[in-house]
Amino acid sequence: MQEADGRTEGKRKNTGSQRLWRRSLRTFYSGYGKEAEGSQSIFQTYKETGYVLDPHTAVAKVVADRYAYEQGRRDKCLVVSTASPYKFSPDCFKGF
Repeated sequence: MQEADGRTEGKRKNTGSQRLWRRSLRTFYSGYGKEAEGSQSIFQTYKETGYVLDPHTAVAKVVADRYAYEQGRRDKCLVVSTASPYKFSPDCFKGF
């Protein structure tokens, strides 16, 4: 039996927007980093650039670096950081 909104009882109709949504999800990558990897990322970034990453951004960098390695890509990547390393001072200096 078909519902008024186009759904079949118990099943949803596969619309173009749903197909587009599924296709667009293939462009995203997700991952995680362990605490030690984040600390290493903070230390390494500081050593190379003089900038202290906050723990959240450090994990984002770990994931971005892993993606680049796995995909064999050297493209530029934008990581948007909203946290301050000063808020997480004790965590930021674990790797030093």
